Amino acid sequence: GVLASPSTMPDLFDDLGPEPSYPAVPNISHVQFSRCKTLRGGCWFTHDAQMLVHGGVHDKELSLWNIRTGQRRVGLSRSDGIVTSALAPLDAACGSMVCVAALDGLAMYTMPTSDSDETCDLVWESTDAAYCDVAFSPDGKLVASAHCKTGLVQLRDAETGRVRAVVDDFP
Repeated sequence: GVLASPSTMPDLFDDLGPEPSYPAVPNISHVQFSRCKTLRGGCWFTHDAQMLVHGGVHDKELSLWNIRTGQRRVGLSRSDGIVTSALAPLDAACGSMVCVAALDGLAMYTMPTSDSDETCDLVWESTDAAYCDVAFSPDGKLVASAHCKTGLVQLRDAETGRVRAVVDDFP
């Protein structure tokens, strides 16, 4: 491989075109967030970069933080801990949906907008097992989920929750 010096690095990226534009958000260092629960389950930004979302194993709530105000609201509550969550791809038909893998099941919700006080609305739910992971396919049409105890992976239709395939034969 060829090593590039810092002075030649900008030349390597000239063909990438102009830098993409992003929504204007305040400098995060100026937003004071109140103390919150221990973060274990990951966090992510909404597509418009206006909300930070998180939930964790010991947390039964998915928290929605308004980036501009630093205010937290509960997006949804489960009867047992949320292990992780995933946001549908931006260009998917279900782009405003979030899938939650929790100890009490798997569920799909619609995401509220950052400027509303609404909570996430339930679209479908499966309470047949505890789930430990979830991911959307790149086109947003499928959701892959993993059972906590067996490792069984199910591929579901993202809009209906119908199981389309099961992967249980791991080497």
